[in-house]
Amino acid sequence: RFMLPYCFYSNIIMGIDAHTLLDMIIKFTKTKYAKIDEFREFGFKLYEIAKEYTPYLIPTIDSIEVNYEDEVSEYLSKYIEKHDYKIIDKVKLLNSSSSVDDTILISAIMRRYQYDYKTARRIYDHFLSEEVKQELMRKIAFNSDELELSQVNFDFQIPVSYAILTHLTRHRTHKLMVPDFVPNIDLSQYKTPPVFKNSQVYYDEIFKLNKGKYEDLKKLGIRDEDLIYFTLSGNMTNIVTNMDGWTVRHILELRECNKAQWETREIANAIHDEIRTLEHAKMYSNILGATCTTQGVCNEGKESCGKVKVLKNINERKNN
Repeated sequence: RFMLPYCFYSNIIMGIDAHTLLDMIIKFTKTKYAKIDEFREFGFKLYEIAKEYTPYLIPTIDSIEVNYEDEVSEYLSKYIEKHDYKIIDKVKLLNSSSSVDDTILISAIMRRYQYDYKTARRIYDHFLSEEVKQELMRKIAFNSDELELSQVNFDFQIPVSYAILTHLTRHRTHKLMVPDFVPNIDLSQYKTPPVFKNSQVYYDEIFKLNKGKYEDLKKLGIRDEDLIYFTLSGNMTNIVTNMDGWTVRHILELRECNKAQWETREIANAIHDEIRTLEHAKMYSNILGATCTTQGVCNEGKESCGKVKVLKNINERKNN
C-alpha cells in the first residue's frame, strides 16, 4: 500500500450539511485549490448539484470573487525565507491544558453540585484522597457521558505517511491541519513498513525512480499542481492537530489496540507517551489505551490478539 501512487482513484460516500457544501464549492472553485484541475472540476460538479438541490446557496457562491492566491502565504513570504522542510523524528506534544487531572475532576464536582470553582477546588483538595480521585477519573471515562474530558486540550505535531492520513482524518472530532501538497512535497522523505526491512534496497529504488520521473517532468515545465500526482502513499508530511481529552481517549482506545494498523498504533503509543510525561495528567494518562489494558475487555471477538486473557491471568496471580 505504501508504494501505491496517491493519485489512484477511489469511490467515497460523503454526507455534508449545506454550510459545508457552500464552503467546499467556494474553496474548490474560487481559491488556490482551484489551481488543481481535479479540485476545480469537482467543485463545479458540486455547484451543479447545489443549483438543483440547494439553490439558495448560489447567490452567495456567485458573489465571491476568484482569488487564487493565499494571502497568509504571501504575507509570511515577506518575512520568512522558504527552505526545505524536514519530517520530524517523532510525535511531539506542543501544548496542553495546564492542570489536566484537576480540571477534569473539579469539573465533575461543579457540574453535579453547581458549586463555584473555589468551593469545588477546596473539596477536591481537602476531602478527596488520591485513590478516590483516580477512581473518579475512571468513572468519568468509562461510566458516564465523559463530558468532563472535553474540558482539557492537547496540541500535537505528528509525522505521518499519506497512506494512513485517512485513518486520522476519520476521527473528525480533532482539529487536523494538513499542509498543502503544493509546494511542500518532498518525495525523498518516506515511511518504510517493517515488512520491508529485508528488502529495503528494493523499496528505496521504487521511491528513487519515482522521484527521478518527477524531476524530469518538472524540467519540462509541468506545473507543481500537476506534479503532486507523483506523490506515493509512503511519502510523509508533518501535521498539527488539537484534540480535547475525550478525543484523545477515544482515538487511543482504538489505535493502541494490537489489531490497529501498525503506523496508527505507533502514533497512538507515541501520543500516550507524550501525555505520560505530564506531571499534572497522571490520573488521566491511566485511563488511556486499548480496552484490554484500561477495562479488562476486548471488543475484537474472534479476532482478539489474546492480550486481554494474558492480562487477566497476571492480575489473578497478583490477587492470589
